[in-house]
Amino acid sequence: RHTSTTKTNHPSSATGLCPFCGKKAGILSREHSQCHRTHQAGWNEMVRLAADVARSHEFHANSLRISLAEIAKAVLWGRRHCQPGP
Repeated sequence: RHTSTTKTNHPSSATGLCPFCGKKAGILSREHSQCHRTHQAGWNEMVRLAADVARSHEFHANSLRISLAEIAKAVLWGRRHCQPGP
């Protein structure tokens, strides 16, 4: 499993809060698995989008910026995606 420095060094890691949603992660947990999967999927989508643009002959910086910002807002910074189970 990939571990980024963002998660490891996040202040909530020491307090038992999920660094992605800010809710309690559970006993001996640093994050919710669903939060991690959603966060990783967001990063993967951003990388895929940037790579597609880099391979294409038409580069629209503003369009790429807007698309990346939308993904980041919805998945990476939104903190609304985590729906941990009981």
